[in-house]
Amino acid sequence: FARVQVFVVSVVRDPAMAKQTYDKAKSLKFPVYTEKIDVANGIVIRVRVGPFATKQQAESARAKLAQAGLEAKVLTLQ
Repeated sequence: FARVQVFVVSVVRDPAMAKQTYDKAKSLKFPVYTEKIDVANGIVIRVRVGPFATKQQAESARAKLAQAGLEAKVLTLQ
């Protein structure tokens, strides 16, 4: 299986904050999706950007996200 790079841009409880982050990343023309995660003390919404097929594409995207004020944590999925 190929490895792909994705970013976790936000993990929040507030759906409005998740939508704001989602919309901001989407406006940069990146593939964006959300996941609702059931954790011990409630539900959080994770906003992810990607996947990117290469590390170079991922690093370029991370730089653009940072310029837009979004901190991204890299995950490599198999």
